[in-house]
Amino acid sequence: MSDRRGVLVPVAAALLAATLACETAERESTPHFSSEAAATWLRGALREEWDPATIQAPRLRGAMYDRVAPAVVILDTRYGFGSGIVVDDSLTILTADHVIADGWFIDREKGASYVNVYFGELDDGVMQLCAGSARGYVLDADQPNDLALLRVDEMPEGCPSPQPLALAGERPRPEDPCVMVGHPSSATLWSIRTGTVSGLGRSPRDLVKWLVHGFDLPERQLEAFTNRTEIMGTQDIVFTTCGSSYGDSGGPLVNLAGELIGVTCAIPSEIAEQKFTYHVDVHHVRELLDRNRPFAGRSPRIYGPDAYRLLGPWLDLPQSHVIASRTHKNAVPNQFLLDLDGDSPAELVERGDFVMLVDNRQFDAEMAVHHLPDRSIVFYDTDNDGAMDDVLVYEEEARAALRFRLDPAHAWRLADDLNVPWLDPSLLEKSRLKRELARIQKEVRLTTHSRS
Repeated sequence: MSDRRGVLVPVAAALLAATLACETAERESTPHFSSEAAATWLRGALREEWDPATIQAPRLRGAMYDRVAPAVVILDTRYGFGSGIVVDDSLTILTADHVIADGWFIDREKGASYVNVYFGELDDGVMQLCAGSARGYVLDADQPNDLALLRVDEMPEGCPSPQPLALAGERPRPEDPCVMVGHPSSATLWSIRTGTVSGLGRSPRDLVKWLVHGFDLPERQLEAFTNRTEIMGTQDIVFTTCGSSYGDSGGPLVNLAGELIGVTCAIPSEIAEQKFTYHVDVHHVRELLDRNRPFAGRSPRIYGPDAYRLLGPWLDLPQSHVIASRTHKNAVPNQFLLDLDGDSPAELVERGDFVMLVDNRQFDAEMAVHHLPDRSIVFYDTDNDGAMDDVLVYEEEARAALRFRLDPAHAWRLADDLNVPWLDPSLLEKSRLKRELARIQKEVRLTTHSRS
């Protein structure tokens, strides 16, 4: 693909397709979309330098557009773009977590991750893009609910600060009219669409297809189905008839008072069903904002890479101790989770239960390798305590370009020692794990910058 697209992760429908596939498909051809995102593989090709000209949206007059559109920003990341929402006078920006999950840049001086933020302003009822951009530094992320917070320290010169959007005092109800604003790749910047709240529920357990699947299962399978439902059914979603497209992710869904009732996060994976859009419910937004107030006192942080989160969408088990991930069915694997001591639950491994192994993180990996379009990421659980604590980013094999270490407070920090060779067993503390890594290197393709 040559276009650069923001991503709407098909959270609910994709999870459903993955779980059903685990029951019926053979391991080598099982499609699986992690519940925690894998948005990398739905994005466009590696970004080129983006220098947008001033663009005018269609001339849409009305109090709703004038109130909402200026608070909607463009987030430009390493691999694509998405939408964001100004929610506070201190220029705090709310977005979908998957928009920034793998596309951030690093400010070494601040020791923090950021994406580029573009603002707009109204001119006679039409939104125009302001010249220049600002850095939106990562403040916090709620990965299970696909939300993230950024902060801009200073507006681009000559661009007025937008009025932040207020949160609605109560959740919407079915049949409520609603409005969505975002930057769909198939339309123009600051496109406005109207629709109706078609339903409320938890994803995926309240989806019709999910519920119907459980009706006729035998008792043994029904128990496993119920367990999976409990694991995954934690995100409250607003379903609307607002049409959306790649690039709308992270944008606002508002009521007729212009108050935020949801954050756009997904569309169904089936084309015939894409008349609906999924939005994260406002109560998840409120929880994230409340735990970060006061925003002005928060320090930006490193957005820590996650070995499980970025997997997808096609998973298989070429060996009992290796989970391999591919961008599509016939591609060469380009991501790996390695259980070097073989202590993952044998029953889950035997039946290839990726929902439990990956989504519920019961595959006990001591190392992982991810090949992205322009770099490779290597994860180590150096002390074998169940948490990756040393992450190296390579653009060539001889020397790491970036290194992150988990500190005692479980915060990621930039590390200075970059003279670490590609796949270094010496980083693992246990001798048995070192020997196993050396053995696996000979059997599995783990070289840098693997291409499919």
